[in-house]
Amino acid sequence: MNENDEWTFPIDKFKVNNGYFCILREEDARSSEFLPDEIGAAHLSTGIRLECASITIPRGIGGYDEDTSESPEVVINLMLPFNDLNDLAIGIVEYGEEEQGGEFEQGSMYLFGVYNDIKCSEIRFGDTSGEKIEAEIDLTIKLNPDTGGAIFQHTLECELELEKQW
Repeated sequence: MNENDEWTFPIDKFKVNNGYFCILREEDARSSEFLPDEIGAAHLSTGIRLECASITIPRGIGGYDEDTSESPEVVINLMLPFNDLNDLAIGIVEYGEEEQGGEFEQGSMYLFGVYNDIKCSEIRFGDTSGEKIEAEIDLTIKLNPDTGGAIFQHTLECELELEKQW
């Protein structure tokens, strides 16, 4: 890649290898100073963590001296109470303006050695009856200004394992 060439994020290669649905039990959530005293459900999801497939980053992008491969990690902040995984089946979580707190404060994507901001517009849950939860997640990703500051939208399809935080 030449210095004057513009690099674009390889959206066609942006896929999830491993996904995790992070959950707490109600009693554990109550003991945290960062969470509400009452969640009104047996469990609380505190977020989603996605380990993505490796992408190739050309020399000169993100300060790299040579072509390199890097695996983005996406973290989505979420406060979703539920009693049973069946509560999530074929359900949709939409992020409204009130919950956002700011345009890009819903999580991050670690890439280029920095945390790039993300905005999640919707999470669609599919089948929850197996060992993993099916999900589609609509994201807007804002790459760090040092790497061109590109903003793009993408839907990640994934299967999420339960990551119990107790």
